[in-house]
Amino acid sequence: MSVINQVQMTFEGSNGNEIKLSYKYVKDNVSDSNIKAAMQGIVNNGNIFNKVPAVIKSAVIVSTNKREVDLS
Repeated sequence: MSVINQVQMTFEGSNGNEIKLSYKYVKDNVSDSNIKAAMQGIVNNGNIFNKVPAVIKSAVIVSTNKREVDLS
């Protein structure tokens, strides 16, 4: 069995809309400050997106257990 961590980040766009981004395979020991710094980097350089993130709102880490099923 393996555990997959995914960070789900929520931003507010320049027009007030909610923007959600997620990324799989986050390190087990990632700190809140590292996630905040990454999110700030997205805000600072967000002009690569059609909907530009302007404000950091929230973030959560979702852990999923993955287990192969024996179908034999």
